[in-house]
Amino acid sequence: MHKLMEGSPYQAVLEQRQATMSKTYILEFRKEIDIAGNKVDKSRKYVKEGTEIVTDVKESLNKEKKALKANAEGKSRDFEDYQAEQRGIAYGTCTGVTIVSFGTGSACFIAAAAILETKLNDYRDRNEKMERDVAESIKNIDSVLDRADDIQTDLNDCSMRVTKLDEQIKQWAKMTNGAEAMDGISEDKEKYDEIMSTLQKV
Repeated sequence: MHKLMEGSPYQAVLEQRQATMSKTYILEFRKEIDIAGNKVDKSRKYVKEGTEIVTDVKESLNKEKKALKANAEGKSRDFEDYQAEQRGIAYGTCTGVTIVSFGTGSACFIAAAAILETKLNDYRDRNEKMERDVAESIKNIDSVLDRADDIQTDLNDCSMRVTKLDEQIKQWAKMTNGAEAMDGISEDKEKYDEIMSTLQKV
């Protein structure tokens, strides 16, 4: 309050006006803080849920990659089953030929062995390629998870800003308990601008 206004009939009116303006500012700030805080909390929740889903996918892909690697190396049950199936097809035919030709089907077995080996190599190659594709997908997922960590860090920082702003507003609200304090609010443009700036950053 300006010294010239002290004791004037307008002093009470001005003080009331200052108090009303101050409370209006505080209510507006508190409303914006609540909105910002809720948005941050929801975002953190969504990021957390998304991260959990992506992590589950990565675990599944790691299991698939391990299985494909075993297939490519011929060290899995799937490979053994495929090998037995193809061997039965190749050599079973030759057995029939040998019986019909009265034991002269040795050439068939030689050809069957070559065909079987080719099929097994193709099987290994396909699984090796799929393993590489899955490994590349895992790398992409790792990038997504890294980005999610960055977003979570940003949201945590944003949450700290909201908390800081809330503390500033609470301190500011305490200043409304007297005329001199209300004068300080009205005249302290720097403090007002600082709070507004913090709110905008949030």
